[in-house]
Amino acid sequence: MIRLKFLPGGETIQAFDARLADVWQQLLINPLGKHVLVVAHLFVCNGLLRQVIEQPLSRIMAMDLPYAAMSRVRHERHALGETTFIEWIGR
Repeated sequence: MIRLKFLPGGETIQAFDARLADVWQQLLINPLGKHVLVVAHLFVCNGLLRQVIEQPLSRIMAMDLPYAAMSRVRHERHALGETTFIEWIGR
């Protein structure tokens, strides 16, 4: 069970995760050959990377990123479908 403290009346973890899923899908429609830079808070980066590797919501902090971490994700479209790679995670 996820035990994170949120402000009363704030966004639930499920709503946050759904919003991240929408953002990830929008990033995937980036035109071929173009790069996208995402600058975000640690919790957002953890959530996006968790979605890339298709971990369940219960593993929202699975990536265990350090502060000021930079990560590189590559998404490829090819004849057989699409593939996403996390090329590196770190500072």
